[in-house]
Amino acid sequence: MSTSLRALLSEVLDYAGLFPPAGLPLEEALRNYARYRQQPENWLLGRFVCPAGRLEELSPWVEELFSGDNPLLLSLLGTGGKTSQQFLANLKNDLFVLAKFRVRHREMVAADVYEVRLPEEITSAGRKEPVATLLEAAAPILKNHWVGPLTPFYEAGFEEGWRSSLPAILGGIAQARSSGAWAGFKLRCGGLKADAFPSTEQVALVLAACREEGIPWKATAGLHHPLRYSDPGIGTTMHGFVNVFGAGVLAHARHPGPEILRKILEEEDAGNFHFGDNDFRWQNLQVATAEITAARREGVTSFGSCSFEEPCADLRNLGWLC
Repeated sequence: MSTSLRALLSEVLDYAGLFPPAGLPLEEALRNYARYRQQPENWLLGRFVCPAGRLEELSPWVEELFSGDNPLLLSLLGTGGKTSQQFLANLKNDLFVLAKFRVRHREMVAADVYEVRLPEEITSAGRKEPVATLLEAAAPILKNHWVGPLTPFYEAGFEEGWRSSLPAILGGIAQARSSGAWAGFKLRCGGLKADAFPSTEQVALVLAACREEGIPWKATAGLHHPLRYSDPGIGTTMHGFVNVFGAGVLAHARHPGPEILRKILEEEDAGNFHFGDNDFRWQNLQVATAEITAARREGVTSFGSCSFEEPCADLRNLGWLC
């Protein structure tokens, strides 16, 4: 396996076995995560994604499955809210629940990511100022010393008028960051129905805008395969996680325009992706392994997937994982 592929995919997959289409019982999902941490492919594995409302349900198995040397690493899925007031109240409660959980289990549990959808009243406004104001109000709540530093990733969808609303949302995140508020963007790449999958144009716009605004991002849903994949059951073409993260690191290092990013996202020929020890290339675009590591560290974060075994099997079938 090449050094550049390892840099691209190191700790890239946050295991979300609790969520559809897997939808596993909590104990089974947690035991899967602990087992995956012991497998040779464990370098691909990042966090365990858990809703704040189900955190206490993990307690019976934490001490059996994890330790101070091998802690449970969490990405906490926030409750959110329809209004800014509800959003902030639920944020406080989510962090209170996390603080209690960490006090109970101490060094056996760590958490560094908080994922939550922005309120519709904010995303539908089409202006960056309400977004920035909300995130600036959330920032001191997130700096809870009992919880430790959490990077929040705020989700917004591609509703009607997204060409104007999405840049405003990302601009609001950037404005909040400039005032010292921790903030990133959460990109939803799919779901259970065809209309849940954004177009390559939409994904390319997000990657380019996050690069220009200096916003870290993480992805979720629909990224089950390394390359684009036509799923007859859903009736659409699913995005590939190598497509998305390859485009992400190239965007970070080389600043190609949205049209080039779109072509990378639409690439289905594995032969056009080259992974060497010193660099990664897509066609004539190249990025050094050290630049991949920097991009991942600085903002091309991770993606949530309800399966760990399926992505690993696909990578092996392509000859990229050995």
